[in-house]
Formats: sequence, C-alpha cells, structure tokens
Amino acid sequence: VTTPLLFKLIPAVMHLGVLLRWFSPDSPNE
Repeated sequence: VTTPLLFKLIPAVMHLGVLLRWFSPDSPNE
C-alpha cells in the first residue's frame, strides 16, 4: 500500500544521509 511512498522515501533518506555527511566532516566516514 505504501510502496510508492517507500520508493520516494528511500532516495530521500539516502540524500539526507549524504548531506549530513557533507555538512559533518568531523564525523568519521564508515
């Protein structure tokens, strides 16, 4: 039912994680 939502949410979360890593150079890259 929420499949289309997940498809839109997954890439959004991935982009958020990348942005967080970009704006947080202090955090260690795993």
